[in-house]
Amino acid sequence: MMPVMLNGAQPVGWRAEYANALGCRNLTLVDNIRQNNFPERLYRYRSLNSGAQLARVLDEIQKKTLYLASRTQLNDPLEMLAYGTSNEGNPDKEFLSDCPRIAAFTDTLGNMPMLAHYADSHKGICFEFDAEEIRNSHHFQCFHPVNYYDDTTPPFVFCEDGRYEGQFVDEYIMLHKRDSWSYENEWRYALCMCPYVDKKDTDPFLQKALRENTGLPIKFFHPKAIYLGCHIDSAVAQVIEEVAVPLGIDTYDMRIGQRSGEPF
Repeated sequence: MMPVMLNGAQPVGWRAEYANALGCRNLTLVDNIRQNNFPERLYRYRSLNSGAQLARVLDEIQKKTLYLASRTQLNDPLEMLAYGTSNEGNPDKEFLSDCPRIAAFTDTLGNMPMLAHYADSHKGICFEFDAEEIRNSHHFQCFHPVNYYDDTTPPFVFCEDGRYEGQFVDEYIMLHKRDSWSYENEWRYALCMCPYVDKKDTDPFLQKALRENTGLPIKFFHPKAIYLGCHIDSAVAQVIEEVAVPLGIDTYDMRIGQRSGEPF
């Protein structure tokens, strides 16, 4: 079943093709696109502007955790906004349920807007992860490229019968952001927790995250390297290095290039 957009347009680019293949459950195509476009390295920008955020980042380094945020913790108020059609045939919209948890990655190091928005105006850090290590783990199936749509166009496509069925609806909704966010080149770790809500053997941390609509830490990997923002506090940088170096994690100071104006 092929999807069509509300305005009749067809999906453009491999990111759009991926999102539509996932929405209509063409998992063979989904896997092929992910395999062919997954970057060699993934980066994750982290802010350190509070004691709680620093403690979380240190946990991520030492305990190999990945923090998955809930929808209400994200910085885009239109995140996971779904468009549909009402019973009267008029356009309708609503937010996705609070079950999904996500973590944002990018394939770009030294992105100036990302360092400003997600690394506390260069006072934070950036993790580098080995994509090959991710490829060879169960986490690989949770990574999806975000598809960016024109700000004037509703984000949703629907299959020809006007509705989606199956287990991938939430994942599909989570993969769309407005085009003004396209500078992020985001790869999103997406976990829909709805199927686990009624399980008796559910992890207590999962139960708490669902009940209180908070984020969820999961086991992941050590970062391969850590890049320190050019305005990071020296005492904070020292703490990061004292934790990272014994674990064999390389640390680098980011500086502004004299000619390019870009951090390296």
